[in-house]
Amino acid sequence: MSNWEPLYATLQDVKFDVCQLKNHYIECIRTLAPKNYKEGDDGYDCLAITSRNGHIHDGISRKSIEENKDILGTSEKAVKPTEIFYGYVQELKHLLEEAGLDCYRMRYMRLKSRDYLMPFHRDRINEEGAWRLHIPIVTNPDCSFQWKSLDNKVFQVHFPADGKGHLVRVDIPHRALNNAPAGLFNDRVHLICDIYQPPSLDRLAIVIMGNTETSQNEKSKVDLLTASSSGRDMLIPCTPSTENICLSSGRTTGSAHKDLTDDSISMNGNYKRRFPGFGFSKLALIVLALQQLKNGDLNPDQPISASNDINSVDYLNIRGNTKTISVMGVVNSIIHAQSTNSSLALAQYLFGDIDNYIANALELFIKADISSPECLHISSREMESNRISPWEALKFMDFIFCECPEFFDYAKAERYEYMGRWLKSSNRKFDSNSETCVFKVKTKNLSHFNGVFLSEYEDGTPSKIRVDFRANHQAVNN
Repeated sequence: MSNWEPLYATLQDVKFDVCQLKNHYIECIRTLAPKNYKEGDDGYDCLAITSRNGHIHDGISRKSIEENKDILGTSEKAVKPTEIFYGYVQELKHLLEEAGLDCYRMRYMRLKSRDYLMPFHRDRINEEGAWRLHIPIVTNPDCSFQWKSLDNKVFQVHFPADGKGHLVRVDIPHRALNNAPAGLFNDRVHLICDIYQPPSLDRLAIVIMGNTETSQNEKSKVDLLTASSSGRDMLIPCTPSTENICLSSGRTTGSAHKDLTDDSISMNGNYKRRFPGFGFSKLALIVLALQQLKNGDLNPDQPISASNDINSVDYLNIRGNTKTISVMGVVNSIIHAQSTNSSLALAQYLFGDIDNYIANALELFIKADISSPECLHISSREMESNRISPWEALKFMDFIFCECPEFFDYAKAERYEYMGRWLKSSNRKFDSNSETCVFKVKTKNLSHFNGVFLSEYEDGTPSKIRVDFRANHQAVNN
């Protein structure tokens, strides 16, 4: 029997003061020595904030399954304050309680860079849906949290130190990695605590769903992960079919499909209102590819294999019908032809499998936080004012898709005001110069917006992107 369950989420309405947490941690390690998580290895160490006996070194080392079972069967569940339970961590615990989280075994965990390779492991497997909360304090882009499925597929997500609380399932194989170059300033420090039950889904902002199956030995396995931008409206992969399958009220799967040649899921559907037209996975892939091209991590001339039918919607890995195309050629095909086939080819090349790419696509949306509206822009006659980064483009798109659904719903709203400007759906075509469009989205009532390159680096990759939401100028002037 299989069922879809959340495996990762962020708390929706709770933010923590990372600066105060960092100061508290530094103050603690100046006078107290953290204890190694694993005997004889100082790559991963810890200080307990709450423990079973009130000591800062209690409950640090990983317990065996039987030891965990014994602990969970008693009233001693690591809630007694230690000597470092003071200042902001007291306020933080109160915030967690207000958010509906009953926490225990609160501690600081430091993972040093490249000094410690954590094995995949499972914690608290005797519980149903065991959860743990991570609050990143010090991190870097090379840190990740990974899960592994029974067929050895690895999925990962990065936790930025942005004040958010990250909830993860720990009763399935998982591990934390810090692949940054060795050095004190590249250490990863999280405040971590175990929780009895996660909050309800309506309090979660970002969700990764997992299809878990109970095997003969009653152990859960992860079959597939996929990403969603909202706990209220989760995207779940469709089953193989040539017909539209209803996922939730008012939305169909569109072109989402299952590729039977490599057993992977492509989430590129035309979701009504939510992600119209150009699927969010494609856009995230473009941004990621452009970043890697800019940083030199990706060679624009690198040849990769793709289907001969560059405009085909399905089946990337059709045997005997492939051709070699450059990375930049594939990127251009995604940009100008909205080719699902090219998206799959590039995702396959960058990540090894599509499922791992989808988890990375989610990471882009996590970074595209829409909490700073002053960063959002739409087009005007002053071109210079519209220079925004790819991240800011994602912020704008996420805002429009998530906060203005009526604007995309069959012309229900003829006009919509955003940042003091009236927007109106129109039948105007996209920019005629195909070399300048980086993405384009149509809605059911033919309103649309483009992303346009404003400037380029020497290698031709864009340095700035303009988000152009087509507005009716008469409505704006009025």
